[in-house]
Amino acid sequence: MVSFAASDARSLLPCSRKHHDGAQVEVEGRRSSMTAGSRGEPADRRVHELAARQHGVVTSAQLQGAGVSRRMIQRRAETGRYVRMHRGVYRVGPVAAPRAGEIAAVLAVGRGACLSHRSAASLWGLLPRNPRGEEPEVLVARRGVRQPSGGGYLLRHTGSLPDRDRTARFKIPVTAPERTVVDLAAQATGVGYGPTHRRAVTRRDLEQAIATAHRKRRLSLDGLRARIEAAPGRAGTRILREMLEIERGPSFTRSEAEQQLTELIRRAGIPAPEPNVWVEGYELDLFWRRERLAVEVDGYEFHRGRSPFEGDRARDSVLAARGIQVARFTARRIAEDPLVVIAELGQVLGRRAQERGV
Repeated sequence: MVSFAASDARSLLPCSRKHHDGAQVEVEGRRSSMTAGSRGEPADRRVHELAARQHGVVTSAQLQGAGVSRRMIQRRAETGRYVRMHRGVYRVGPVAAPRAGEIAAVLAVGRGACLSHRSAASLWGLLPRNPRGEEPEVLVARRGVRQPSGGGYLLRHTGSLPDRDRTARFKIPVTAPERTVVDLAAQATGVGYGPTHRRAVTRRDLEQAIATAHRKRRLSLDGLRARIEAAPGRAGTRILREMLEIERGPSFTRSEAEQQLTELIRRAGIPAPEPNVWVEGYELDLFWRRERLAVEVDGYEFHRGRSPFEGDRARDSVLAARGIQVARFTARRIAEDPLVVIAELGQVLGRRAQERGV
């Protein structure tokens, strides 16, 4: 177990960087109410102010920096006023905050540690929190830090953890989204885990994490591809490359693909549809009301995933039951085979017109 001075607690958070929840991370070296520089204030007030910023969790070094002696720490732990979570890490108060376990694990490891892997994905909202209550995963680049014998968290080591890979969310040090996805991909390939291990990441998990991160603008696919190319031999890059290649498409977006399809329809002399119209409770990309035909443009971006795919098909079934046929064209096909796409659309529209006698 690594001990560190009260000032080291500040270095747990990246210096001069912003939280992704909008709060400014305190800069290392700035004196706060936890330090000896404010001994004129009651120690308990300083402790509670610090605990409030750290999800109710403090270290013994921080407590001593606030003016609480080692003997007093021990006495309060014995009476339940402080609850020991790890060696040198305590919860202040009887009730644990929702994220107390995560920050306690990071504080236990000490300087330079970050929440990582599945725990990081959960903190970013890329994967759901594990219902089994597994121990938080913590990543550190320092040597000599060992996994505690009593458990409580899973320590993982890395040869490199540059500043770009470290940030904070909800004031908890965590790996950045792109690094989190790369680490998940390594787990998906079975590195360090057997295929049935409870911490193994499935391909579906990885797809969900990438899709959610992209949809929430936590990362860019181009940035993820650049990272893969920069470290081609890293564990997990092969499966990431395969998954991203499936979704690789032309450089324009889904909305631009929709605009191109509209232009193709105009040039072909096909009657103009109603764009982005609400029908039967659903927003449709293009809709021919008389023919009861809807056209949807499916993006190639990694926001599709299995859940959106199944949701689209369920919506298509509901519309079909109400007499509306849905034709789907991908952005890739619109870009690469525009003539084939417009020919197919013309045939479907003509058939619908005959069926409905319009």
